[in-house]
Order: sequence, then structure tokens, then C-alpha cells
Amino acid sequence: DVVKYLLYDLIPTGCLEHAETPAQKKRAHTSALSNSLLTALVSKTGEQILELTKDEWYYKDDESDLTFVRKFVLEGILKVYKEATASTESLDQKYSRMLSLTDLMNQIINPKEALIGSDGNVMKASELHLRRIMFEKGFVGALTASIADIDLNFPGAKRAVKHILRPLRILTQTGVHLSELGKVASVPGQEAEDEIEEGLVLIRQLQEYAAK
Repeated sequence: DVVKYLLYDLIPTGCLEHAETPAQKKRAHTSALSNSLLTALVSKTGEQILELTKDEWYYKDDESDLTFVRKFVLEGILKVYKEATASTESLDQKYSRMLSLTDLMNQIINPKEALIGSDGNVMKASELHLRRIMFEKGFVGALTASIADIDLNFPGAKRAVKHILRPLRILTQTGVHLSELGKVASVPGQEAEDEIEEGLVLIRQLQEYAAK
């Protein structure tokens, strides 16, 4: 389907380095447009006004169709990411695929711009709802496992680490906040507390590595 085509064929750039040749720049531009398309697909429109407390934003779910689409797309992203981390292709292609997918994750949960004229609370609630779904789907565990398996001596690995750290940091913070709200225990079949702690430890270690 279209989502699989975007995730498997259009989003991966195929190279860890910044695009330099016309072909690489075209590939990078296509990847960025594909990211924007999937981000728009899971985003909430901004015409509705929300009157909720900040803690309620994580669980604002008044559009079942949108929630279904979000879960479908996010499950697809997680599946493709796990396949990329287990891939036997060259490390350059493997890490570049992981980098491209984590760029997509980061764009979804950390949008740079809200819709013009939209209510800020709607956009923030939409963003937090996406973060909560990703946390509950196990993105923290997948990102932590993948980044721990990266060969840090491989050329370009530092760039991949920096990109993977972005969504990992945000989703780990999401887990901490949900834990403070007493919501983590409601996640079945997931060692959420351990994942949060492991993610925090790994983030601290890799921030030191990336800063070198």
C-alpha cells in the first residue's frame, strides 16, 4: 500500500552523509516530502477549540478514525524500523535507513510549525497524544535496543546516533511524565519503568559520545 511504499522505498536516503550529488539531493528531497506527507496524515486539524487541562491532553481522543490512522501508521513505522535494525545490508545503508526513520518519528512528535490560525491547545494535545501512542507501542524499547547495537567506530555512526537520540529523548520524557501521572501501569505487557530508566541512562551516555 501507499504507506509501505513511502516507508520502504521513498523515505530511506541510502547514505549516511549529507546529500551532495544531484541524485542524492533528489533522494533527500523526496524523503523529506514523504516525511511531511505521513506527518500530515497523523496530524489533527486545528479548527476545534479544546478546554482541557494539560494532563488530559495525552488522552484526548474524540476522533476514532484519526486514532485508527495514527495507530496504523505508527505501527508501520515501528515494524519497518525494527526490520532496519535487524537488516544484514551494509552498515552505511542500515544506519541511514534508521536515521531516516527516526527523522520521521521526530517530525511527527516534535512538529516545527503549528497550523496557521489553529488553536495552540489543539496542536499540543495532538502532539502529546501521538507521543503517548508511540510510548505505549514500545518505541522507547526499540530505539534503545537499536542504538545500543550501533558500531560507534563506524564512520558516520555519530550522525546516526544524534538523530536517533532526538525521538528517544522525547519519548523517554513522555514515559517519565506518564509515570508521574500514574498512567504507565496501564500499559499491558511492557516493562515500562525499566524501559524509561534504561532510556535515560543510554541518553546520558550517548550525549557524552555525540559531544566528542
